Amino acid sequence: MPKIDFTKLLSTSRSLQFFRLTPPLSHFGKKLTHYQSSFRFPVLAIRLLSFKKITLLTLIFSVSVPGRANETLIIWDVGQGSSHSIITENSCLHFDLGGEKSPVPNILKLCQKKKNFVFISHFDYDHINFIEELKQTKSLCLILPKNDPTHWFFKKHLRQNCDTDITHQVKSIYIPHGKTKNRNHKSIIYAYKKHVLFTGDTTKEQEELWVPLVKKDYSYILLGHHGSNTSNSPIFLKLFGPKSVALGSARKGKYGHPHKEIKHRLKIKKIPKLLTEDWGSIHIRLE
Repeated sequence: MPKIDFTKLLSTSRSLQFFRLTPPLSHFGKKLTHYQSSFRFPVLAIRLLSFKKITLLTLIFSVSVPGRANETLIIWDVGQGSSHSIITENSCLHFDLGGEKSPVPNILKLCQKKKNFVFISHFDYDHINFIEELKQTKSLCLILPKNDPTHWFFKKHLRQNCDTDITHQVKSIYIPHGKTKNRNHKSIIYAYKKHVLFTGDTTKEQEELWVPLVKKDYSYILLGHHGSNTSNSPIFLKLFGPKSVALGSARKGKYGHPHKEIKHRLKIKKIPKLLTEDWGSIHIRLE
């Protein structure tokens, strides 16, 4: 049976459902116990609400519905970088694969015998440097941005096997074009069904172009550029609905992401956030 780790602190007034949060972290100086549960039974998640010196413990139940495919979103703890996966019954979809700590050994445990698809937002090193390690999987399909000439490198060095069409589940919300010295301006915005919005290193200027194209019905939205103040403008934050959660992947000691200004904006708008630096790798069951 899969392990469920109840760890660390989540300050939010909204009801969130989690499948798994890993790795085990310390809270109040003590390591919390591993619990076990089965996919067929309710998954117990714990939310800790901290108000000054008072800590409230809230229990949340997430019930798996028979006949419904289980899909898990994973925000990998890669330090400073971007590596995100959606694990389904027969395939694994990866949105960028880069950072300081490779998630591939853990990905192979889940995806080695499945068909793997990689969607690249842009060609910054901390978004792509682990992709080649995925050659060990049964099948690898690269979805390459054609708006950047660097894509020839992957075509030359990595085999592509796209015999299964799963791309209909992923929509390219925005594909920027034109010449620019700033690679972040070339970030492609991807959406997985109505669950997750992947924003790459999009900039404030680009947000003004693509945000009006997006409906406000995504449950989970990745903070742009790891939570940098060069992204995540007020118009971007309008995407967050009453049940949306902000996700961030960064190591604060590197560039200070997410920036203090962005954290303040999220707090003012009462948008709950989950950061890999606080939680480690974040596993969320999509329903």
